[in-house]
Amino acid sequence: MPTFMLSPDVKVKYELSDEQPEQNFDPDNFRSTKRVRVTLDQSEIQEMYDYRLPQERREILEKLLAKYVGTHKFHNYTKQGKAKDKNMQRFMMDINVLEYKVYDGIEFARVFLRGQSFLYNQIRKMMGGVFLIMHYGLPESFIDNTLKDNDVNVPTAPGEGLMLNRVAYDRYNNNRKKDIPEPVKPWDSKTEELENFRIGLVNYI
Repeated sequence: MPTFMLSPDVKVKYELSDEQPEQNFDPDNFRSTKRVRVTLDQSEIQEMYDYRLPQERREILEKLLAKYVGTHKFHNYTKQGKAKDKNMQRFMMDINVLEYKVYDGIEFARVFLRGQSFLYNQIRKMMGGVFLIMHYGLPESFIDNTLKDNDVNVPTAPGEGLMLNRVAYDRYNNNRKKDIPEPVKPWDSKTEELENFRIGLVNYI
């Protein structure tokens, strides 16, 4: 993710567009069809390019990400999730920032997540929760509150840059090691190709 999104100082102005709706505009679906205009002047654009996440805020980011590690109810991190549903529980093994790197003048934080499985939009909403705290100043307890038996609206971060890095078969290999001739392995031979694809994707963003 671009690190300027984690700054409380670099602001982007959003406003509803006053443009006339299209002829087939459906008022019943207004919430999904209204337009938003993003306005930026040259100085604000320059702030995005100049911003580098300082060490103290990097530590805050790591602390917030660590709140997701372990077994939690992620009902607030998917569509129409309910705390009482057992299938909303997920086990996050590891979350950390692998690196901070500048692409075309903008600094990005590369976040690595490892879990047994993920809900629909779970990762994007996890990043959305971090964004609310670091950019808009919500208390760090916001994340703790979303993992309890209540309903909390967590925004969905953009999906650009999110990609599946690796599929692990450790549990399958351990459970079926007597039945399979050799362990199932990921495509390690494609590592360089995948890395080139990732870099190209970030540069495109």
